[in-house]
Amino acid sequence: MTAEGKRLSGRIVETEAFLGEEDKASHCYQGKRSAKNEALYMSPGTLYVYNLMGGKYCMKISSQGDGAGVMLKSLEAIDGEDIMREVRTAKSTSTKPIQTTDLCNGPSKMCQSLQVTRADADKQNLCQSEHFWLEKAEVVPEDTIVSCKRINVDHADEWKDKHLRFYILGDFAVSTRDKEEEQKMKETKTSEKTHKPSTAVFDEDRVDFNFYDVSCTELARKLLGQTIVRITDDGDRLAATIVETEAYLGEEDKGAHSYQNKRTPKNEAMFMPPGTVYVYNIYGVYCCMNISSQGEGCAVLIRALDPIEGEDRMRESRKKAKASAKPISTEDLCNGPSKLCQALELTRGNADKVNLTKSEFLWLEADEELSDSEVVTCKRINIDYADDWKDKPLRFYVLGNSAVSVRDKDAEKQMKA
Repeated sequence: MTAEGKRLSGRIVETEAFLGEEDKASHCYQGKRSAKNEALYMSPGTLYVYNLMGGKYCMKISSQGDGAGVMLKSLEAIDGEDIMREVRTAKSTSTKPIQTTDLCNGPSKMCQSLQVTRADADKQNLCQSEHFWLEKAEVVPEDTIVSCKRINVDHADEWKDKHLRFYILGDFAVSTRDKEEEQKMKETKTSEKTHKPSTAVFDEDRVDFNFYDVSCTELARKLLGQTIVRITDDGDRLAATIVETEAYLGEEDKGAHSYQNKRTPKNEAMFMPPGTVYVYNIYGVYCCMNISSQGEGCAVLIRALDPIEGEDRMRESRKKAKASAKPISTEDLCNGPSKLCQALELTRGNADKVNLTKSEFLWLEADEELSDSEVVTCKRINIDYADDWKDKPLRFYVLGNSAVSVRDKDAEKQMKA
């Protein structure tokens, strides 16, 4: 939170561990303790901010162990991207526009973007601070995390080769990829896959490309009543009926992520062929799933599902992501875009840019199309920022279905009239 009360946030996508007094790359190697690095000896969760040349800063978070801490190397911007860009541009000597991919893809860039300095952040406790804190998010699957050597620690002798850097595979904000380690991961996955029974669906069950290759509004309407199928990493089949959708019409739609043809690595899936999954994060914690259609930057948000198969597994997945111990009813399992992603174990890391016509773990199966008398057409939800577009009838849901997230009683009355 900035001094002006602006919220800036980003998803951590790259870190490096420094193991304190034994680690030759650490600022605390051989028990070197000073006023500068005192934060690394404080309780876990304390920020340690230090200066680099040229007035730049880097940030670490203390952990267990004397002098041990984790460097935050890269973030994927979530809230306050325009403010971050303005700050970075003001400090840059180049006139070249700063792309979203470059906003926080390095420790000093990240500190600039978040307006972090040693004076205001060093020794801040993330559990108590009113300006800096972490918020919970879904645990990133282990098979999407690259473990590799740290960067710029050639002075650390044998410690330079230890695998103490971690980053999310495929994330655009990572500062430096380790292609050798990524290739090893790929080979390991391929090897494991050959020893597992195929979960691929028969072609006659799967909805084909032609189904998705229609206008966004038409696809949003057609998706109702169709079955979404998810095969989990350990082979469980989850299935649910789509009962609520919203259409986002690309560059003309003020409610769309692609409004005015805004195209970034984050929303690239919206510009890919119809039937491509677009997953984005909200509040750095939750995920929402969309499916691309015809039209530049057009996609349909899946808002609610009615569970068919694997309800117990869905409930278990929801409970893991939910702080409350209160039992989750069947109608509440998937009655919202982030809830359904939790229930189906879908994240940006495992589902973004997946092609539903080819994927072996996520697809749609056809069912009968619903009649007009079964479908409510109304305004979309939570897009007050979209001016006149907030009132356009681009949300569709199955009348009377208990899994719908929010009913529009006025629209339902008009149907009855």
